[in-house]
Amino acid sequence: MDFAVLWDLDGTISDSFQCFYMALERILSEQKPTIKITPEEYKSQYFGATFPSILERMYQGQLSDAQIWELNERYFRYSVEFAKQGTVFPIPGVGSFLEELHANNIRMAIASSSTVEMIFTELDVLGFISYFDNIISGNLLPSKPAPDVFQVAAASIRTQPSQCVVIEDSVAGITAAKNAGMRTIAVTTTNPADKFGPADRVTEDFRKFDIDALKSLFVTDFSNL
Repeated sequence: MDFAVLWDLDGTISDSFQCFYMALERILSEQKPTIKITPEEYKSQYFGATFPSILERMYQGQLSDAQIWELNERYFRYSVEFAKQGTVFPIPGVGSFLEELHANNIRMAIASSSTVEMIFTELDVLGFISYFDNIISGNLLPSKPAPDVFQVAAASIRTQPSQCVVIEDSVAGITAAKNAGMRTIAVTTTNPADKFGPADRVTEDFRKFDIDALKSLFVTDFSNL
């Protein structure tokens, strides 16, 4: 059975919330006026979106494009710094699942909103780089729920959208994958299961998931999933 898996990274493969929240706090503390965002607000409202889109929503036109991109560069510089200090961890069970897919020659790509440097840093810290056929950064693409990053990732590994499964932890990511015409698996690491109505499957734990569960998505007619 010929299919590929496109992975989101943060919240799906890596528990990087602490790393990114620390970088955000530093950025906001350096800005005037200072904006305060609680961890809960960041997780529910912003986590998983591109940082320029986060800034646009937070500052609502108060920042120029040049300021946004300078802050974006600084934010990811801080994030890489924190990641290397041990603030990124694997989602439980994901390592074994990646190994199973890799052993069965399933093509895989990363489709993340982070920068290329941050993606490589996280995967290097976790020891997962070798599992992936390609790594696509959506940092300069339209933010999810736009489908662009998944479309680019599918094309990069020469796979049609209809033959891709996207694994995501965000509602925007699931919507982006659906907008790209792909099958979807939602992981409840960031959002509760009842938020993922459009997802084809929802799982709480990769230890309860295996390659046969992926294959089943292509046995049932797509319109009935």
